[in-house]
Amino acid sequence: AISACGKGSEWRKAMQLVSFMAQRRVQCSTRTYSSAITACEKGGEWKQALQLLSVMELDIVEPNIITYNATISACGKCSEWRKALQSLSDISQNQLALESITFCATITACVNAGRWENALHIFRTMAPSKVESNMMALGAVSSACDKASYWQMATHLLKIAVQDEVQAHKISFNAAIGACEKGSRWEEALRPFSMMADSRVESDAITFSALISACGKGADWETAWRFFAMLAQSSVEWDTIIFNSAISACEKRGEWTMALHMFSMMSHRKVQSDIISVNAVISSCEKGGEWEKAMRLIGTTARSMLELHTITFNAAISACEKGGKWERALQLFSDMMQIKVEPDSITCNAAISACEMGGKWQDAMLLFSVVEGVNKINLATASQKY
Repeated sequence: AISACGKGSEWRKAMQLVSFMAQRRVQCSTRTYSSAITACEKGGEWKQALQLLSVMELDIVEPNIITYNATISACGKCSEWRKALQSLSDISQNQLALESITFCATITACVNAGRWENALHIFRTMAPSKVESNMMALGAVSSACDKASYWQMATHLLKIAVQDEVQAHKISFNAAIGACEKGSRWEEALRPFSMMADSRVESDAITFSALISACGKGADWETAWRFFAMLAQSSVEWDTIIFNSAISACEKRGEWTMALHMFSMMSHRKVQSDIISVNAVISSCEKGGEWEKAMRLIGTTARSMLELHTITFNAAISACEKGGKWERALQLFSDMMQIKVEPDSITCNAAISACEMGGKWQDAMLLFSVVEGVNKINLATASQKY
């Protein structure tokens, strides 16, 4: 029963069953405790997992490697790196054979807590002969770095792997590039890509998406386009994320013609566009003062049954306002209200500016009250968060 709770992450039921067995003076086995701790781990209850480990010691029940792995993993999910390191030390003291999953869980706990040095130390102390274990640990820590945007550690890990002759997997390279992209370090993203080529690891759609997005964030449109051209010559299958990254890179540079070209390529290659694609293209048209194209895209998007967002209307209204087409801008604002898309301060400010252009001061005053209402809502939402 407890094993079933472990598989289903029903940690409360598992704890109740352990308590029931104790009341009945039924001795719990190592497997029983391990299953209960696994249930706590899947439920993110690290305190309960450690409590069960302590009860095991009091009952003089020897924990096994499965018990410790589950405990460390539970600690890792809650960034309890000290507890994870203590469990790793206990494994050595109990002379249990360490597994790759043990190292992965401990390294992940350290990375999640921002303890780079500890994570690197554990990675380097792994036996060099255990290549498979090192690959798994490298993949685990690289993925954790990607999620936390720890680009420095992710790139440093790859350097260590090369020095220690550990074969890095595609996941590790992509994670390092992804961490650099999230950290807006586009130049650093080029290093793991270069190392990837040197290691003869084949790039995929995730690789190119992260690289193009990183270059876009760094406003290096030329390099982003170079990667896009490289992608065209490869056998990598193009997807929505790749196109979105490329369109966003064009949008940040104000290259509206190229953004529209990319957008048309999506349908040519039978790649489904989404609201992110549309928002980026309309935003690029807004920056280029192409209000007619922005209006046309709004109409196309509405007919395609894609859900229009506030960001979509903001870009289109701003494009019309900058193009001196105040009637169009106010019409978009009216359309927005009719389909119940909630405006924000950016929407209202652009619409107010359009009213000023058209001498519609009464409409402008009405919009001022809308802006005040939006700002009050934003302040109330912000206060609830803190």
